[in-house]
Amino acid sequence: MYGKNIIDILIGVNDNNEFNKIKEILEKNGFFASTRKDIYQFFASTKEETKSGDIHIHLVIKNTDRYKEFLILKNYLLKNKNEVKNYSDFTLKILKDGNNNREEYKRIKSKYVNELLERAKKYEL
Repeated sequence: MYGKNIIDILIGVNDNNEFNKIKEILEKNGFFASTRKDIYQFFASTKEETKSGDIHIHLVIKNTDRYKEFLILKNYLLKNKNEVKNYSDFTLKILKDGNNNREEYKRIKSKYVNELLERAKKYEL
């Protein structure tokens, strides 16, 4: 799959107490946290916007819809090579079209990923 040479890691925790402990460990080890959104928080290995070689960590409480969606999407892509190719082609097209503005890139890609997730949810049924 085409990507921007970034490693994405999902960490599932059992509750807020465990969430806060892991958050503290990540920050002590140099990860930069985004604003927490209830059951989810994003961490990056660099303070600047995404660059090649970055590590992204998605910290989320288990057994929530957000956590389940990460797993549904991962499993769907593992089982559907056409979707992997489409996703890869789409990501490459965004960049080739000159969408190097991080906010614009995230907006365009987020819409695509939401549509992909809806297909994945139907596939899971």
